[in-house]
Amino acid sequence: MASEAPAIGPPARTRELRHHRIGFLVMLAFFAFAPAVIYPVFLMKVMSFALFASAFNLLIGYAGLLSFGHAMFLGTAGYTAAYAAKAWGLTPELAILAGTAASCLLGFVTGLISIRRQGIYFAMITLALAQMVYFFAVQAPFTGGEDGIQAVPRGRLFGLIDLADITAMYVTVFVIFFGGFLLIYRIIHSPFGQVLKAIRENEPRAISLGYDTNRYKMLAFVLSATLSGLAGATNALVFQLAALNAVHWTMSGEVVLMTLVGGLGTVFGPVVGALVVLALENYLAQLGAWVTIVQGLVFVVCVLTFRRGIVGELAGFLDKPFRLRLKLVVEPPAPRHTVRLGVVSSLTGPLSLLGRAGVEGARLAVADLNAAGGVLRARVELVVRDDGGSPEAGAREARNLIDEAGAAALLGPVSSAILLPMSEVARERKTILLSHTANSERAFVQKGHRYIFSLVPNTYIEGGAVAAYMAKRPYRRYLILGPDYELGHIEAEAFERRLRQERPDVEIVGRLWPRLGEAEYGPWIEQILAAQPEAVFTNLYGSDLVEFTRQARSTGLFERVRVVGLYDVEALQALGRNAVEGVIGYDRGPFHVIRQLEPSPAFEAFIRHFGAATNKYPSTWAISAYDAVMAWAKAAETAGSFDTEPVVDTLERLQLPSLRGPGRYFRKLDHQANVGTYIGEVAWNPGFPDFAIWKDPTYIPAEQVWRPEHEVLELRGERPAPVERPTARVPGGQDEPPARSFPSSSS
Repeated sequence: MASEAPAIGPPARTRELRHHRIGFLVMLAFFAFAPAVIYPVFLMKVMSFALFASAFNLLIGYAGLLSFGHAMFLGTAGYTAAYAAKAWGLTPELAILAGTAASCLLGFVTGLISIRRQGIYFAMITLALAQMVYFFAVQAPFTGGEDGIQAVPRGRLFGLIDLADITAMYVTVFVIFFGGFLLIYRIIHSPFGQVLKAIRENEPRAISLGYDTNRYKMLAFVLSATLSGLAGATNALVFQLAALNAVHWTMSGEVVLMTLVGGLGTVFGPVVGALVVLALENYLAQLGAWVTIVQGLVFVVCVLTFRRGIVGELAGFLDKPFRLRLKLVVEPPAPRHTVRLGVVSSLTGPLSLLGRAGVEGARLAVADLNAAGGVLRARVELVVRDDGGSPEAGAREARNLIDEAGAAALLGPVSSAILLPMSEVARERKTILLSHTANSERAFVQKGHRYIFSLVPNTYIEGGAVAAYMAKRPYRRYLILGPDYELGHIEAEAFERRLRQERPDVEIVGRLWPRLGEAEYGPWIEQILAAQPEAVFTNLYGSDLVEFTRQARSTGLFERVRVVGLYDVEALQALGRNAVEGVIGYDRGPFHVIRQLEPSPAFEAFIRHFGAATNKYPSTWAISAYDAVMAWAKAAETAGSFDTEPVVDTLERLQLPSLRGPGRYFRKLDHQANVGTYIGEVAWNPGFPDFAIWKDPTYIPAEQVWRPEHEVLELRGERPAPVERPTARVPGGQDEPPARSFPSSSS
């Protein structure tokens, strides 16, 4: 993390500029003095191909677009310039401009056809179009077929300078090369170039920031084609020849080789790569066909030993002393010791979609803490254990983390069935347990204790919030579909209770409880359709919800029934194009809604860091885990101690740091954070082409729907409960389900 710290010595940008200045001076000196010892025509060829490779690098190294047909721009410009100079009698500068313009036009047409494709599809389209240009060059009468256009006159530049003179020709090529190179350098370091880099790193995120990525890629493609044409036209005048080898597919492969050998995405890498590859061709020419084999061996060696290319590896070597200096001078004081946080989560099995996201969020929080000097000058270490979806394993790993690893606090788990036995371990060992995913209300109310805290809306809050939202909808016949364990049952009861309070006319036509990790939802979908509900409330989640949605799409269920479910960011990213528009989603922290309701630089930084680590957008599970780590850290800093009792006392009165916005706190009675529920309708958004998000989102605060404190006390037996009033029956409906014991296993 030293590179992110404020710099006392020269900052990274200044260091980079200094390296570039040195690179320019070395390049200028080489091409200025090399003709004294190296054949000038060879050097002119190197400069032409260095410009060609730099133009190609602009496309692949900075826009992330791999073209297998870039030779068509080099060859088209060469043929056009040669024909213009020989047949039309144009001066050299006009011939070069004609060839460059031809490649620009060809690049525009090619871009229109190919730019909306990505990856191998884009590469293969450019290859196919390049082959069409090649066969055109073979058949067209003015190209000379296999003989090409020979004896092209160099003419007089601007009618004054005779380019038949080798020195004049050399200076002209050098000026063209250096001017084109400077233009590429300016493009790379302009705001336009920065957008290209953003598209290369993560195009969906660039789209979400409002950039028309296809327009930027199109412009980059045309610029690359134009500059490649400039190189091709210049090369044709140098050799006074335009031949088929310039449009052959092997030339497209050769420019890829030059770029990779020199250093993909580096400023000077293509120049060095062109020099190395052409030197091999020139000085090993006596080997004949074996030159290609030697080139292949050099390429393999470079890939294995110089993974970033010659220039990339050289830059990395030169950076090492400066990195050492930053570490010695800039980093926060080294922590005196280590404090451990234990995480018990489901990293395998049907709950892993949520578990892995939570662990990644916690890791980012720990990295941020350590980058700032740790907590109380102690380095924070995250120790992660997999419960495999088993309550027994969860309790066992929690004990091991406390007793053997010495964890100061526990985080997790995913399943409410695992939370309950983990909570007992935390109570016995007097160790803080911060629940950032599992949310069974029983763990915090009936079985709550001093050491357990909830960073997510519990089942009563979540079920009640969704019911309050749906009560305003016209649906009367509901069916409940939930996983057959703790969470599924008690959240469904909370939903049903609140819904009946606000809409006494509703009818529950069925309650279905598939097992956690169900693979075949066909029979369950048939039961739903047979019951003919108007709406379905489901608290399936993670891979279970994803699988249910995929299987239900083909049955027409979503066209006949309004479904409301936990369509969080993780599930929607997993569904991709299989997401169903119009279903109602609820979530505990969707990033796309938070950034609207509670925008902050810290949250945007979290989104960037999470995307860099996972190539995904953060889900609520990652956000909640990040908040859990930060809540513990702030409490420890405020208390001035890692000891459990003072940290608990501090948590009970702390204003929590939260990515979900300010004003968060734990209610002292049950240690439930005042985090509410986000609800919206799943819809496609042009800013997110790869997965659906929501439209018309709303937020229901926890304070509106959480269980009143007097009810919490009654459920704990701390105050006599009032006499229960009989429940009214709804004609044609069903009574509220009786209290029941739920399966303790998540399987």
